[in-house]
Amino acid sequence: MKKALLLMALFAGSLLSANAQTAAPVTAFVKPGTTQWLAIQLNNGSDKYVAFQLDVKLPTNLAYAGSVQLLRKGETAPHEVYSNQLADGTLKIASFSYKEEGTTKKGNDVFKGENGDLLLIKVTASGDYVAKNIQVGEAKFVKNDANFTEVPLTAYVAGLLGDVNADNIIDAQDASLILKKSVGKVVDGFEAIVADVNEADGVDAQDASLVLRYSVGKVSSLGNVSNE
Repeated sequence: MKKALLLMALFAGSLLSANAQTAAPVTAFVKPGTTQWLAIQLNNGSDKYVAFQLDVKLPTNLAYAGSVQLLRKGETAPHEVYSNQLADGTLKIASFSYKEEGTTKKGNDVFKGENGDLLLIKVTASGDYVAKNIQVGEAKFVKNDANFTEVPLTAYVAGLLGDVNADNIIDAQDASLILKKSVGKVVDGFEAIVADVNEADGVDAQDASLVLRYSVGKVSSLGNVSNE
Protein backbone atom coordinates (compact mmCIF):
# COMPACT_ATOMS: atom_id res chain seq x y z
CA MET A 1 0.00 0.00 0.00
CA LYS A 2 2.80 2.45 0.87
CA LYS A 3 4.49 1.72 -2.47
CA ALA A 4 1.28 2.49 -4.35
CA LEU A 5 0.71 5.71 -2.43
CA LEU A 6 4.28 6.83 -3.04
CA LEU A 7 4.07 6.13 -6.77
CA MET A 8 0.71 7.90 -7.08
CA ALA A 9 2.08 10.90 -5.24
CA LEU A 10 5.16 11.06 -7.46
CA PHE A 11 3.28 11.00 -10.76
CA ALA A 12 0.42 13.18 -9.54
CA GLY A 13 2.96 15.82 -8.58
CA SER A 14 1.70 16.11 -5.01
CA LEU A 15 5.23 15.64 -3.70
CA LEU A 16 6.43 18.76 -5.48
CA SER A 17 7.10 21.85 -3.44
CA ALA A 18 8.65 25.26 -3.79
CA ASN A 19 11.98 23.55 -3.02
CA ALA A 20 11.90 21.21 -6.02
CA GLN A 21 15.22 21.55 -7.88
CA THR A 22 15.61 22.74 -11.48
CA ALA A 23 19.05 22.48 -13.05
CA ALA A 24 20.53 24.77 -15.69
CA PRO A 25 19.68 23.74 -19.28
CA VAL A 26 22.26 21.83 -21.33
CA THR A 27 22.42 21.68 -25.12
CA ALA A 28 21.95 18.16 -26.52
CA PHE A 29 24.29 17.56 -29.45
CA VAL A 30 22.70 14.35 -30.72
CA LYS A 31 23.68 13.30 -34.23
CA PRO A 32 20.60 13.56 -36.52
CA GLY A 33 19.04 10.22 -37.38
CA THR A 34 20.62 8.33 -34.48
CA THR A 35 19.58 6.86 -31.14
CA GLN A 36 21.65 7.90 -28.12
CA TRP A 37 21.62 7.80 -24.33
CA LEU A 38 21.26 11.05 -22.42
CA ALA A 39 23.14 10.83 -19.11
CA ILE A 40 21.67 12.34 -15.92
CA GLN A 41 23.95 12.82 -12.92
CA LEU A 42 23.24 13.43 -9.23
CA ASN A 43 24.83 16.12 -7.08
CA ASN A 44 24.66 14.80 -3.51
CA GLY A 45 26.77 14.99 -0.39
CA SER A 46 25.66 12.33 2.07
CA ASP A 47 21.87 12.55 2.15
CA LYS A 48 19.93 9.29 1.94
CA TYR A 49 16.71 8.91 -0.03
CA VAL A 50 14.24 6.14 -0.88
CA ALA A 51 12.45 7.62 -3.91
CA PHE A 52 12.77 10.41 -6.44
CA GLN A 53 11.05 12.05 -9.37
CA LEU A 54 12.27 14.42 -12.04
CA ASP A 55 11.05 15.96 -15.29
CA VAL A 56 13.04 16.07 -18.53
CA LYS A 57 11.67 18.38 -21.21
CA LEU A 58 12.76 17.04 -24.60
CA PRO A 59 12.95 19.51 -27.50
CA THR A 60 11.20 19.17 -30.84
CA ASN A 61 12.57 16.36 -33.05
CA LEU A 62 14.29 14.62 -30.14
CA ALA A 63 11.99 11.76 -29.15
CA TYR A 64 11.95 9.58 -26.05
CA ALA A 65 12.79 6.07 -27.28
CA GLY A 66 11.02 4.23 -24.49
CA SER A 67 13.80 3.26 -22.08
CA VAL A 68 15.20 4.59 -18.80
CA GLN A 69 18.08 2.85 -16.98
CA LEU A 70 18.94 3.62 -13.37
CA LEU A 71 22.73 3.59 -12.95
CA ARG A 72 23.38 3.03 -9.26
CA LYS A 73 24.49 -0.48 -10.37
CA GLY A 74 25.88 -2.71 -7.57
CA GLU A 75 25.33 -0.03 -4.96
CA THR A 76 21.62 0.24 -5.66
CA ALA A 77 18.86 -1.02 -3.42
CA PRO A 78 16.20 -3.10 -5.21
CA HIS A 79 14.07 -0.57 -7.06
CA GLU A 80 11.49 0.10 -9.74
CA VAL A 81 11.56 2.87 -12.34
CA TYR A 82 8.51 4.33 -14.10
CA SER A 83 8.30 6.88 -16.89
CA ASN A 84 5.47 8.74 -18.57
CA GLN A 85 5.68 11.27 -21.39
CA LEU A 86 3.15 14.11 -21.44
CA ALA A 87 1.63 15.69 -24.53
CA ASP A 88 4.01 18.68 -24.34
CA GLY A 89 7.05 16.39 -24.53
CA THR A 90 7.89 16.44 -20.82
CA LEU A 91 9.19 13.06 -19.67
CA LYS A 92 8.26 12.36 -16.04
CA ILE A 93 10.44 9.77 -14.30
CA ALA A 94 9.84 8.28 -10.86
CA SER A 95 11.73 5.59 -8.97
CA PHE A 96 11.42 4.05 -5.52
CA SER A 97 13.43 1.44 -3.64
CA TYR A 98 12.13 -1.49 -1.64
CA LYS A 99 13.27 -4.22 0.72
CA GLU A 100 13.08 -7.86 -0.28
CA GLU A 101 11.93 -10.51 2.19
CA GLY A 102 11.98 -13.73 0.22
CA THR A 103 9.69 -13.13 -2.73
CA THR A 104 7.91 -10.24 -1.01
CA LYS A 105 8.61 -6.53 -1.53
CA LYS A 106 8.19 -4.82 1.81
CA GLY A 107 8.88 -1.24 2.87
CA ASN A 108 11.64 0.94 1.43
CA ASP A 109 15.41 0.76 1.54
CA VAL A 110 17.74 3.71 0.96
CA PHE A 111 19.47 4.19 -2.38
CA LYS A 112 23.20 3.71 -1.94
CA GLY A 113 25.75 6.01 -3.51
CA GLU A 114 26.07 9.77 -3.47
CA ASN A 115 27.54 11.96 -6.21
CA GLY A 116 27.64 10.51 -9.70
CA ASP A 117 25.65 8.36 -12.06
CA LEU A 118 21.88 8.46 -11.74
CA LEU A 119 20.18 7.35 -14.95
CA LEU A 120 20.31 7.14 -18.73
CA ILE A 121 17.43 8.09 -21.04
CA LYS A 122 17.28 6.67 -24.55
CA VAL A 123 16.44 9.32 -27.16
CA THR A 124 16.17 9.31 -30.95
CA ALA A 125 16.94 12.38 -33.07
CA SER A 126 15.05 12.93 -36.32
CA GLY A 127 16.96 13.42 -39.55
CA ASP A 128 16.47 17.19 -39.35
CA TYR A 129 17.27 17.55 -35.63
CA VAL A 130 19.44 20.51 -34.63
CA ALA A 131 21.05 20.85 -31.19
CA LYS A 132 18.69 22.32 -28.61
CA ASN A 133 18.52 22.73 -24.84
CA ILE A 134 17.38 19.99 -22.48
CA GLN A 135 16.57 20.78 -18.87
CA VAL A 136 16.05 18.60 -15.82
CA GLY A 137 13.36 20.18 -13.67
CA GLU A 138 11.12 19.55 -10.69
CA ALA A 139 13.60 17.05 -9.23
CA LYS A 140 12.54 15.82 -5.83
CA PHE A 141 14.17 13.22 -3.58
CA VAL A 142 12.39 12.01 -0.44
CA LYS A 143 13.17 10.25 2.83
CA ASN A 144 11.46 7.17 4.21
CA ASP A 145 9.11 8.77 6.70
CA ALA A 146 5.36 9.22 7.02
CA ASN A 147 5.41 12.55 5.16
CA PHE A 148 7.98 11.62 2.51
CA THR A 149 10.13 14.56 3.67
CA GLU A 150 12.14 16.19 0.91
CA VAL A 151 15.93 15.87 0.61
CA PRO A 152 17.23 18.93 -1.31
CA LEU A 153 19.38 17.32 -4.03
CA THR A 154 20.05 18.29 -7.64
CA ALA A 155 20.01 16.13 -10.78
CA TYR A 156 21.36 17.51 -14.04
CA VAL A 157 22.24 16.58 -17.62
CA ALA A 158 25.84 15.28 -17.70
CA GLY A 159 26.05 14.81 -21.46
CA LEU A 160 25.74 12.10 -24.09
CA LEU A 161 27.10 8.59 -23.80
CA GLY A 162 30.58 8.52 -25.37
CA ASP A 163 31.43 12.23 -25.03
CA VAL A 164 33.90 11.80 -22.15
CA ASN A 165 35.65 15.15 -22.56
CA ALA A 166 32.33 17.05 -22.78
CA ASP A 167 33.21 18.95 -25.97
CA ASN A 168 29.89 18.00 -27.62
CA ILE A 169 31.64 15.83 -30.23
CA ILE A 170 32.02 12.04 -30.04
CA ASP A 171 35.29 11.36 -31.82
CA ALA A 172 38.67 9.62 -31.76
CA GLN A 173 39.81 11.84 -28.89
CA ASP A 174 37.05 10.40 -26.69
CA ALA A 175 38.12 6.88 -27.69
CA SER A 176 41.74 7.66 -26.82
CA LEU A 177 40.78 9.04 -23.39
CA ILE A 178 38.63 5.99 -22.62
CA LEU A 179 41.53 3.70 -23.56
CA LYS A 180 43.90 5.63 -21.28
CA LYS A 181 41.40 5.45 -18.41
CA SER A 182 40.92 1.71 -18.94
CA VAL A 183 44.62 1.06 -18.21
CA GLY A 184 44.64 3.19 -15.08
CA LYS A 185 46.01 6.47 -16.36
CA VAL A 186 44.80 9.74 -14.84
CA VAL A 187 42.62 11.66 -17.29
CA ASP A 188 41.68 15.22 -16.30
CA GLY A 189 38.08 16.25 -16.91
CA PHE A 190 37.02 12.67 -17.64
CA GLU A 191 33.22 12.18 -17.53
CA ALA A 192 33.03 8.59 -16.25
CA ILE A 193 29.22 8.39 -16.46
CA VAL A 194 29.35 8.54 -20.26
CA ALA A 195 32.38 6.26 -20.78
CA ASP A 196 30.76 2.84 -20.26
CA VAL A 197 29.16 2.83 -23.69
CA ASN A 198 28.46 -0.92 -23.82
CA GLU A 199 26.82 -0.88 -20.35
CA ALA A 200 29.12 -3.65 -19.07
CA ASP A 201 29.77 -2.16 -15.60
CA GLY A 202 33.25 -0.87 -16.31
CA VAL A 203 35.43 1.18 -18.66
CA ASP A 204 37.65 -0.89 -20.94
CA ALA A 205 39.17 -1.16 -24.41
CA GLN A 206 35.85 -2.38 -25.83
CA ASP A 207 34.23 0.93 -24.89
CA ALA A 208 37.06 2.79 -26.65
CA SER A 209 36.62 0.62 -29.74
CA LEU A 210 32.86 1.26 -29.89
CA VAL A 211 33.33 5.02 -29.59
CA LEU A 212 35.94 5.01 -32.35
CA ARG A 213 33.66 2.96 -34.63
CA TYR A 214 30.76 5.31 -33.88
CA SER A 215 32.89 8.38 -34.68
CA VAL A 216 33.61 7.08 -38.20
CA GLY A 217 30.09 5.81 -38.86
CA LYS A 218 30.69 2.07 -38.44
CA VAL A 219 27.95 1.85 -35.78
CA SER A 220 24.91 4.09 -35.62
CA SER A 221 24.35 4.18 -31.83
CA LEU A 222 26.06 3.74 -28.50
CA GLY A 223 24.72 2.07 -25.39
CA ASN A 224 22.53 -0.96 -24.86
CA VAL A 225 20.83 -0.66 -28.25
CA SER A 226 21.10 -2.46 -31.57
CA ASN A 227 23.85 -0.64 -33.44
CA GLU A 228 25.06 -2.82 -36.30
